[in-house]
Amino acid sequence: MQQTSLVMWRKSDQFNYSGEDKSYLDWAFMIARYEVLKYRRKWATERLIFSEDVYELLAKEAEEVAVGQSEREKALKGCLQKLQESQRSLIQTSYADGISIKDAAAKVGRTPTGLYKALARIRKHLHNCILSEMKKGQA
Repeated sequence: MQQTSLVMWRKSDQFNYSGEDKSYLDWAFMIARYEVLKYRRKWATERLIFSEDVYELLAKEAEEVAVGQSEREKALKGCLQKLQESQRSLIQTSYADGISIKDAAAKVGRTPTGLYKALARIRKHLHNCILSEMKKGQA
């Protein structure tokens, strides 16, 4: 996954974004498949090798998860808006690029342990909210 993400990042200028989620997913899955094939060639002499069926099953599972991703992201955005301002601020501060939990805790006036606990409660609340929103969307 990490190698695939790196390749996608390096090749991002080669992707012609047209605003369609499907075309991006197709592009991403194509890169992932090539990375898996490259990995398999590299480790072909190892004793523990998965069968072709396992790789196909993993690819299908990944595609099924990815298909619902835009709905989950939409639900997450709605659920973030439902949070109290203080909770949203904690999320934004804690997940800012490159900030450590220690620095985030100092920034918001909490201990790292206290911040971890607060974030755990917020994440649980968001998880439940997303599940609820997804159920509403299916009804």
